[in-house]
Amino acid sequence: MGMVAYVGGYGSGKTWALCRAVIGLAFADPGSRILVGRQFGTDLRDTTQSQFFEMMDELEAKVRIEHTGLGMRGILGEFAASRNEYLFHNGSLVMFRPLDEAEKKYKSLNASAFAVDEGSEVSITAMLLLKSRIRKAGRRRVGFVVSNPTSTHHWLYEWFVRSPKTGDPLPDHRFFRAPTTENAANLPPNYVETLKAAYPEDWVRLYLEGEWGELR
Repeated sequence: MGMVAYVGGYGSGKTWALCRAVIGLAFADPGSRILVGRQFGTDLRDTTQSQFFEMMDELEAKVRIEHTGLGMRGILGEFAASRNEYLFHNGSLVMFRPLDEAEKKYKSLNASAFAVDEGSEVSITAMLLLKSRIRKAGRRRVGFVVSNPTSTHHWLYEWFVRSPKTGDPLPDHRFFRAPTTENAANLPPNYVETLKAAYPEDWVRLYLEGEWGELR
C-alpha cells in the first residue's frame, strides 16, 4: 500500500486535489471502495463533499454536451443520501465518513483506498485504523492525505518527512508541498498580498508558504 500527502497553505487547492484523486481512482479502477473522510461530519459535508459534487456536476455537464439526448438521472453515478455514499456506474463506491472515533466505528470496514481531508485534525489512532482497513483484494490500495502544515511532532511529518525510527519517510510514502502562491491564478486578486500583510511571520510560514512548524 502506498500513501501520498499534499501539504500546503491556505487556498493552495488541497481539497480540489483530493477530490480529483478520488474521482480519478474511481474511474481508473472500477469496483474500488474509497473512504473519504474528515475529522467532523459538518466539515466533511461543507468542504470535501461540496467540492466532490461540484466536480462531478462539471463532468456530467461535459458528458451531456458531448452526448445529447441523455436522461436526467445521473450519468456517471448516483448519490445515496441515506448512506452518504456515491456509487459510480462502473461499480466504484465512495463512502463519506467522519473520522472522530474512527477506531471505534470502522473496525469492520473493507476498503481499497482512503482520502483524508485536513489530516492535521485527525489522530494517529484513526489513521492507523484506516491503514489496516485498506485490504480489498484485486484493487489499487492507496491512501491520499491533504493538510495544512503541522508541527514536526505530528504523524504527518513523521510519516512523510522524517520517521523517528529511521530519519527517513516511511516506505512508499510520498510528500508534496504547495505554497499558496502556486495557486494564485485561481484565487481572488491580492489574496496572498492581503493575508501576508496581516499575518505574523509564523502564520506566513505555515499558512502561506506551506512550511512545517508551529505557531509561536
